[in-house]
Amino acid sequence: MSRRQLLRRASAIGIAGAAGLLAGGVVRAVGGIVSDSMSADPAVHLASAMGRRDEMVRIGRAALAAGVVEPDARALVAGLRRSSPALDDALRDGSADDVRAALDAVRLREFAAGSGLVRVGGWVLAPSEARACALVSLA
Repeated sequence: MSRRQLLRRASAIGIAGAAGLLAGGVVRAVGGIVSDSMSADPAVHLASAMGRRDEMVRIGRAALAAGVVEPDARALVAGLRRSSPALDDALRDGSADDVRAALDAVRLREFAAGSGLVRVGGWVLAPSEARACALVSLA
């Protein structure tokens, strides 16, 4: 192999490598934008993670009407985030499974403590459940 061929091959490999790095950077940047937009609205993230959305909306509206939860989305999100670091993390950038698991753990802890439980439409709810339902109803 001549020196010229070696330089061409090395240049081609270098250009291909740079293009790969650039493409990877673009993919990471787009991925960051997508994950940021997913976590930008915790209400939407929570609603998409939870099943039985219709029931959550009905219970959430009743909780809001009864005044047992904060009346706006921002305060509801703040209350959910205060309830558990794991739930805060899950709402920020967790998967649907992470959100469900974190909310379930908070709910179980709140029921075990027995304080702050609320009654809404015949249901006895943990504060985090009531907030989650209200947030989904506002989404």
